[in-house]
Amino acid sequence: AEAGRYGCARCHPAAFPAVADPPPGPSLADLGRRAGKTWLLNWLADPAAVRPGAHMPALFTPDRAGYAER
Repeated sequence: AEAGRYGCARCHPAAFPAVADPPPGPSLADLGRRAGKTWLLNWLADPAAVRPGAHMPALFTPDRAGYAER
């Protein structure tokens, strides 16, 4: 359970063959202090444009409807 919770199998799959838990997401604690509205809208629009190599896919369309969803 701890290996799944901490995402250990993501980097050490051979050591934890029975762990199929998805890797943990980022901490959202104090997000308001670390990220502003503009950054968050840009991140949700295209994470890889904000941080190359980001694992999160772009989930919203780039049109007005996607903007409203974000």
